[in-house]
Amino acid sequence: MKPVQKRQFLKVFKLKAGNITKSCDAVNISRQCYYNWLRNDLDFLNKVNEIQASTIDEVEDHLMQLIRSNHPGSIMFYLKCKGDYTEPPRFLVQNADKEAKIMIDHVINNIISVVSKHILDPKRLKLIADEIKTIPGNKE
Repeated sequence: MKPVQKRQFLKVFKLKAGNITKSCDAVNISRQCYYNWLRNDLDFLNKVNEIQASTIDEVEDHLMQLIRSNHPGSIMFYLKCKGDYTEPPRFLVQNADKEAKIMIDHVINNIISVVSKHILDPKRLKLIADEIKTIPGNKE
């Protein structure tokens, strides 16, 4: 019965994008059973790893589509996770108008530098930077 349950689990696991709890519930096994299978069945472990890697690839593809459509939040997420970008301390941005402008310019220049190396045309990136400068609260 366990090989059938394992196959069922793997099908559900893929459909549930790697969510362990939902997959275990769907095939009526405990999380401990799942972890036992991982520990004792190398083939099962490899299939779980393949599903998890495939899910990450799918999410990264979607993220890149958003980045290519100039979605600022996706660009920032990518830079924080994979780029050379480090965000300046927030208290500096809030300190004074002049310092805020300096820090905002620093952030924008940092984004332009990192993203232009990795993904976007610098002209398109300049449009994003100009758009960020128009966010309410950013003073010139």
